Amino acid sequence: MHIVVIGGGVIGLTTAYYLRRSGVEVTLIEQNRKPAQGSSYANAGSMTASRAGPWASPKAIAKTLKGYLDPDSAFRLRIQPDLRQARWLLGFLRSAYSEHASAKRAAMVTLARESIGERRMLDSVLGIDYGAVYPGLLSIYENTEDFDAAARDVEYLKDLGIDVRLLSPSDCAAIEPTVAWSNLPIVGATLAPDDETADCYRFCQALDAINASLGVVRHYGEQVTHLDARNLGQCVVRIRGDDLTADGVVIAAGVQSVELARTQGVRLPVYPVKGYSLSVPLEHDQVPRHTLSHERRKVFVSPSEGGLRAAGVADIVGYNTTLDRERVDLVRRTITDLFPRATLAEGVEQWSGLRPMTYDGPPVICGVPGTGLWLNTGHGSLGWTMSLGAAKLTSELVTSGRYAPENAYFGLGCR
Repeated sequence: MHIVVIGGGVIGLTTAYYLRRSGVEVTLIEQNRKPAQGSSYANAGSMTASRAGPWASPKAIAKTLKGYLDPDSAFRLRIQPDLRQARWLLGFLRSAYSEHASAKRAAMVTLARESIGERRMLDSVLGIDYGAVYPGLLSIYENTEDFDAAARDVEYLKDLGIDVRLLSPSDCAAIEPTVAWSNLPIVGATLAPDDETADCYRFCQALDAINASLGVVRHYGEQVTHLDARNLGQCVVRIRGDDLTADGVVIAAGVQSVELARTQGVRLPVYPVKGYSLSVPLEHDQVPRHTLSHERRKVFVSPSEGGLRAAGVADIVGYNTTLDRERVDLVRRTITDLFPRATLAEGVEQWSGLRPMTYDGPPVICGVPGTGLWLNTGHGSLGWTMSLGAAKLTSELVTSGRYAPENAYFGLGCR
């Protein structure tokens, strides 16, 4: 069996790895000249099973509308003359009041936990070097309403196997003394000790080298100009005028997956949600032990080698990747509030990227019946968190010739 994987981010790379490990001949195609140049490049690096779940909710709708008036809102919506955005927003609105929201959250949490377990296993088996792994997610709350909601959620997460603990402001100061807590009007926090943070980009570079050593054929800097995956065993992928033939194709190309799937008659429930990050140096004794989540601003501040990275916010503004200085400033101010000693000179790395988000939460991990096409996309801000679990599930579907995942919420029918 020969499978073409389209996409060279963390989703495509892990999919190629699991397929190759299963004995499949794999060709990987990526439009950028190097792996992990999209939303896998400068994300927060957090692997957070405790945060897995649909974004769509009545509260999220209210906060998105608030973004029209509040420049510090975590959510920003700018209506585009784009039918795809309109469909996605209608799906988001419908999903916010869906009776399936809890079950979809459980599916996402289960996949996230399995994925983190897979990553730990690969660490021990392959000895992948991608830097330090930092334990724990500390989420801080500035208003009582949000903290009370988080407190009510603790028991629900416990039933799903997720350990989350409630903390007082004094508890926070004790476990994370590097933070300038006096600058923050917090009412409480939660700690998810089993969530982790690591460098997604470095992991991708290391896994790409492993894939090459296993015989995965990689084509970087190549655009797919024609795709026909309608017939299992007779698929064609064209790059630079050359036709590659394959038994099947996996689309794992982030936001580009939408257009690729459309050429095959498949409408994906996916639209880009834009995020930003800043990577800044910090003295070793000032680097936090945990990743922190500023809940009001939806900005994660993560430890990294040589400093920290702050990433977050959610802008539904189309396919524009231009840095919005106002949104970058929101991330910058979050850093200075938490770590006043951080060096925020103009030379710090600034990044924006488009996260492929389904309107109802669960990623699309399934095949298209009667064709040679499978899909692994729509993971949103949880791509790193879910990557290995999603890749393993995709590989199992492809190698067994199945199209429907065991959990129907990862298919296209339960949206």
